[in-house]
Amino acid sequence: MTLHIVICDYEHVTTASAGETEIRVAAAELLRALGHPLRMGIVQTLADQPLCVHELVDVLRVDQPLVSQHLRVLRSARVLRTERRGKEVLYSLADRHVAHIAADAITHVQEH
Repeated sequence: MTLHIVICDYEHVTTASAGETEIRVAAAELLRALGHPLRMGIVQTLADQPLCVHELVDVLRVDQPLVSQHLRVLRSARVLRTERRGKEVLYSLADRHVAHIAADAITHVQEH
């Protein structure tokens, strides 16, 4: 029996146009931003309602600096939007697609 190893450089093995490639790169960046259990928890929590940092801390039961760090990652990936509520910042999902992506990923894992 012979074992063949194939190494693919996905940036060069593509038939996609430049625009399609840019979209795929952006989609991969979105998935990378969601690629941490706490960030998935934040997305799941915000799917129900917008919350402030201290409310997320209470729901997720993690330290505030850690929640803030992950919120920054999600904001930079444009997963979240913010709104001032007095002295607090209210976090919400930028759109429902992100909630569906997180829910589908969890459903997929549960089924396999």
